[in-house]
Amino acid sequence: MMPKKTNFSLDISNFAKKTGLNIDTVVRRFTLEIFSDVILLTPVDTGRARGSWTVGAYTLPAAYNDGEDKSGSEAIGKATTAVLGSDPGRSVFLASNLIYMPPLEYGSSQKAPRGMVRITLAKAQQTIDGVVKEVVR
Repeated sequence: MMPKKTNFSLDISNFAKKTGLNIDTVVRRFTLEIFSDVILLTPVDTGRARGSWTVGAYTLPAAYNDGEDKSGSEAIGKATTAVLGSDPGRSVFLASNLIYMPPLEYGSSQKAPRGMVRITLAKAQQTIDGVVKEVVR
């Protein structure tokens, strides 16, 4: 069942029609940019923190990956598969259940003293603006 369209979503739909903008493409690319940024900003020692990021389509993931992923490529690959495989308009979640992820986010690592998620969210507007410019070209 598709969610009821709100005035905001109708405004976005009308804007998309007028500009030829594919909202689904923008949302997916924005989501992948955000997820990739969080993963790549995660500090690396053994690679376990980067490897713990998981993606859940429609619901929060219940488990985390227990492998190591120093480059982040495996986690980003799984995120890409989940985001591209999800239905348009549905929620997709990035999460880590690693017990020391909250301390990492709040400065326990000298490699990421300002966290990963907070930095990514602080530049979310800049990210969406960039994605829209690329898609509109």
